[in-house]
Amino acid sequence: MLLNNFSGLFVVTLSITYLLAVVSAVVDRRALATHVHALGRSGGDVLVTGWSPAGHRLVRGLVH
Repeated sequence: MLLNNFSGLFVVTLSITYLLAVVSAVVDRRALATHVHALGRSGGDVLVTGWSPAGHRLVRGLVH
């Protein structure tokens, strides 16, 4: 009986850990998409934005 309780607790803990990793990856992906979208809708827009002083800050934020 005690072994069943521990295996159940293990499965719950493992599930929560996995879900936290998935949610963290989704948040990171959405943040990257937001930064890329802020650079521009086309390649030309990205170049123009990247050459401006404000664009340098945006690009530097993506690269870390």
